[in-house]
Amino acid sequence: MSLELFSDAVAHVTRVARALQFEKGHILVVGLSGSGKQSMIKLGGVISLCKMEEIEVRKNYGRN
Repeated sequence: MSLELFSDAVAHVTRVARALQFEKGHILVVGLSGSGKQSMIKLGGVISLCKMEEIEVRKNYGRN
């Protein structure tokens, strides 16, 4: 993946990576669609050597 990171994006990625390094670490990312939230979380997770899982939300989530 080719990314161009601005200084603000680098700061956000380092915050994500730092939060995920803690036991039971978590982070909530809020922003506009298309602002790179998912890419920053994935990059921060890779830096922190985290196992990443993605939940697919559907209309009948949790029901058979």
